[in-house]
Amino acid sequence: MRNGKTLVAAYFNAQITAAEEEVRTLQSRVRMRRIDFNDCYEMQLALIRLEVMKQCCKDVSYFLSIEDKIER
Repeated sequence: MRNGKTLVAAYFNAQITAAEEEVRTLQSRVRMRRIDFNDCYEMQLALIRLEVMKQCCKDVSYFLSIEDKIER
């Protein structure tokens, strides 16, 4: 099961990194010009995706640790 956990961890790491990069890109884009409704909406969605991914990672990590305790 250790190999599967490593794979899941790598997946979440990549997804969180991509979500953080998206937020940084949007932040830098709005600094250079006047922001409008669409800019705010895109930023809000990017921040929500990042937070959901972080929470999902925590939840999956918690469930996997429960599974470890059950298997032993």
